[in-house]
Amino acid sequence: FPATLLTDEGDLVTINNEDQYANLILSGTSVELQFPFSLFNIFTEDTLIINDDLDLIGALQACGIDIEIGETDICDTPAHVLLFFNQGSTVSDCRYSVNLPVQLAAGGEVYDINTQAEYFDVYNAFTWDEIELIYPVSITLLNEGTTVTLNSDEEVCAFIDECFG
Repeated sequence: FPATLLTDEGDLVTINNEDQYANLILSGTSVELQFPFSLFNIFTEDTLIINDDLDLIGALQACGIDIEIGETDICDTPAHVLLFFNQGSTVSDCRYSVNLPVQLAAGGEVYDINTQAEYFDVYNAFTWDEIELIYPVSITLLNEGTTVTLNSDEEVCAFIDECFG
Protein backbone atom coordinates (compact mmCIF):
# COMPACT_ATOMS: atom_id res chain seq x y z
CA PHE A 1 0.00 0.00 0.00
CA PRO A 2 -0.77 2.50 -1.24
CA ALA A 3 -2.34 0.90 -4.32
CA THR A 4 -4.34 2.46 -7.12
CA LEU A 5 -7.50 0.75 -8.33
CA LEU A 6 -9.72 1.51 -11.30
CA THR A 7 -13.46 1.29 -10.55
CA ASP A 8 -16.03 0.10 -13.06
CA GLU A 9 -17.14 3.75 -13.33
CA GLY A 10 -13.66 4.69 -14.58
CA ASP A 11 -12.51 6.43 -11.39
CA LEU A 12 -9.03 5.88 -9.96
CA VAL A 13 -9.11 5.19 -6.21
CA THR A 14 -6.06 5.07 -3.95
CA ILE A 15 -6.25 2.71 -0.98
CA ASN A 16 -3.77 2.84 1.87
CA ASN A 17 -4.41 -0.37 3.83
CA GLU A 18 -6.19 -3.71 3.79
CA ASP A 19 -9.20 -2.32 5.66
CA GLN A 20 -9.81 0.27 2.94
CA TYR A 21 -9.44 -2.47 0.33
CA ALA A 22 -11.88 -4.78 2.12
CA ASN A 23 -14.40 -1.96 2.57
CA LEU A 24 -14.17 -1.07 -1.12
CA ILE A 25 -14.72 -4.69 -2.18
CA LEU A 26 -17.58 -5.16 0.29
CA SER A 27 -19.25 -1.98 -0.99
CA GLY A 28 -19.90 -3.84 -4.23
CA THR A 29 -17.66 -1.57 -6.27
CA SER A 30 -15.85 -3.46 -9.02
CA VAL A 31 -12.14 -2.66 -9.12
CA GLU A 32 -9.09 -3.53 -11.16
CA LEU A 33 -5.55 -3.18 -9.81
CA GLN A 34 -3.50 -0.70 -11.82
CA PHE A 35 0.09 -1.31 -12.90
CA PRO A 36 2.74 -0.49 -11.92
CA PHE A 37 2.63 -1.21 -8.20
CA SER A 38 5.24 -2.38 -5.73
CA LEU A 39 5.45 -5.32 -3.37
CA PHE A 40 7.56 -5.11 -0.22
CA ASN A 41 9.22 -8.24 1.17
CA ILE A 42 9.12 -7.86 4.97
CA PHE A 43 11.81 -10.53 5.39
CA THR A 44 14.45 -9.21 2.98
CA GLU A 45 13.21 -5.59 2.91
CA ASP A 46 13.40 -5.70 -0.90
CA THR A 47 10.87 -3.88 -3.06
CA LEU A 48 9.65 -5.50 -6.28
CA ILE A 49 8.01 -3.37 -8.96
CA ILE A 50 5.15 -5.15 -10.74
CA ASN A 51 4.64 -3.67 -14.22
CA ASP A 52 2.27 -6.18 -15.82
CA ASP A 53 0.48 -9.52 -15.47
CA LEU A 54 3.65 -11.51 -16.19
CA ASP A 55 5.54 -9.72 -13.39
CA LEU A 56 2.65 -10.50 -11.03
CA ILE A 57 2.60 -14.17 -12.02
CA GLY A 58 6.38 -14.36 -11.49
CA ALA A 59 6.07 -12.78 -8.03
CA LEU A 60 3.31 -15.21 -7.04
CA GLN A 61 5.37 -18.16 -8.30
CA ALA A 62 8.34 -16.95 -6.21
CA CYS A 63 6.02 -17.26 -3.20
CA GLY A 64 5.15 -20.85 -4.10
CA ILE A 65 1.85 -20.00 -5.80
CA ASP A 66 1.70 -21.70 -9.19
CA ILE A 67 -0.34 -19.95 -11.86
CA GLU A 68 -1.44 -22.11 -14.75
CA ILE A 69 -2.75 -20.34 -17.79
CA GLY A 70 -4.87 -22.66 -19.86
CA GLU A 71 -7.89 -24.86 -19.57
CA THR A 72 -8.72 -25.92 -16.03
CA ASP A 73 -11.84 -27.18 -14.33
CA ILE A 74 -13.19 -24.28 -12.30
CA CYS A 75 -14.56 -26.76 -9.77
CA ASP A 76 -11.00 -27.74 -8.82
CA THR A 77 -10.83 -24.40 -6.98
CA PRO A 78 -12.29 -24.44 -3.45
CA ALA A 79 -15.73 -22.84 -3.18
CA HIS A 80 -14.61 -20.20 -0.67
CA VAL A 81 -11.94 -18.98 -3.13
CA LEU A 82 -14.44 -18.91 -6.00
CA LEU A 83 -16.89 -16.83 -3.97
CA PHE A 84 -14.58 -14.37 -2.21
CA PHE A 85 -12.11 -13.75 -5.03
CA ASN A 86 -14.71 -13.26 -7.80
CA GLN A 87 -17.10 -10.96 -5.95
CA GLY A 88 -17.36 -7.51 -7.48
CA SER A 89 -15.57 -8.64 -10.65
CA THR A 90 -16.18 -6.60 -13.78
CA VAL A 91 -15.25 -9.53 -16.05
CA SER A 92 -18.89 -10.59 -16.15
CA ASP A 93 -22.32 -8.96 -15.97
CA CYS A 94 -22.90 -11.33 -13.05
CA ARG A 95 -21.52 -9.02 -10.33
CA TYR A 96 -22.25 -10.10 -6.77
CA SER A 97 -21.18 -9.64 -3.17
CA VAL A 98 -21.04 -12.27 -0.45
CA ASN A 99 -23.51 -11.50 2.32
CA LEU A 100 -21.72 -11.53 5.65
CA PRO A 101 -21.49 -13.05 8.17
CA VAL A 102 -20.31 -16.35 6.71
CA GLN A 103 -18.86 -19.29 8.59
CA LEU A 104 -15.73 -21.18 7.57
CA ALA A 105 -14.35 -24.41 9.00
CA ALA A 106 -10.57 -24.86 9.13
CA GLY A 107 -8.19 -26.74 11.38
CA GLY A 108 -11.03 -28.21 13.44
CA GLU A 109 -12.37 -24.72 14.28
CA VAL A 110 -15.35 -22.72 13.03
CA TYR A 111 -14.65 -19.09 12.13
CA ASP A 112 -17.31 -16.39 11.97
CA ILE A 113 -16.39 -14.13 9.07
CA ASN A 114 -17.83 -10.63 9.43
CA THR A 115 -15.44 -8.72 7.16
CA GLN A 116 -13.34 -9.35 4.08
CA ALA A 117 -10.26 -8.84 6.26
CA GLU A 118 -11.39 -11.69 8.56
CA TYR A 119 -11.71 -13.95 5.51
CA PHE A 120 -8.13 -13.12 4.51
CA ASP A 121 -6.95 -13.84 8.07
CA VAL A 122 -8.31 -17.40 7.82
CA TYR A 123 -7.19 -17.73 4.19
CA ASN A 124 -3.63 -16.76 5.15
CA ALA A 125 -3.54 -19.06 8.21
CA PHE A 126 -4.37 -22.27 6.33
CA THR A 127 -3.81 -23.81 2.92
CA TRP A 128 -6.79 -23.06 0.75
CA ASP A 129 -7.88 -26.69 0.56
CA GLU A 130 -8.06 -26.90 4.39
CA ILE A 131 -10.85 -24.28 4.46
CA GLU A 132 -14.51 -25.13 3.88
CA LEU A 133 -17.59 -22.95 3.65
CA ILE A 134 -20.38 -23.79 6.06
CA TYR A 135 -23.69 -23.63 4.18
CA PRO A 136 -26.02 -22.01 3.46
CA VAL A 137 -24.23 -18.93 2.08
CA SER A 138 -26.09 -16.08 0.47
CA ILE A 139 -24.93 -13.59 -2.11
CA THR A 140 -26.51 -10.46 -3.55
CA LEU A 141 -26.56 -10.00 -7.31
CA LEU A 142 -25.51 -6.36 -7.58
CA ASN A 143 -27.09 -5.63 -10.97
CA GLU A 144 -30.47 -6.95 -9.86
CA GLY A 145 -30.41 -6.46 -6.09
CA THR A 146 -31.66 -10.01 -5.56
CA THR A 147 -30.35 -12.54 -3.07
CA VAL A 148 -29.29 -16.07 -4.03
CA THR A 149 -28.75 -18.81 -1.45
CA LEU A 150 -26.07 -21.40 -2.20
CA ASN A 151 -26.19 -24.72 -0.33
CA SER A 152 -23.16 -26.69 -1.52
CA ASP A 153 -19.76 -26.47 -3.20
CA GLU A 154 -21.43 -27.80 -6.35
CA GLU A 155 -23.94 -24.92 -6.36
CA VAL A 156 -21.10 -22.40 -5.90
CA CYS A 157 -19.22 -23.98 -8.79
CA ALA A 158 -22.30 -23.98 -11.04
CA PHE A 159 -23.03 -20.32 -10.19
CA ILE A 160 -19.43 -19.17 -10.87
CA ASP A 161 -19.20 -21.30 -14.02
CA GLU A 162 -22.43 -19.79 -15.34
CA CYS A 163 -21.25 -16.26 -14.53
CA PHE A 164 -17.66 -16.48 -15.75
CA GLY A 165 -17.51 -19.65 -17.86
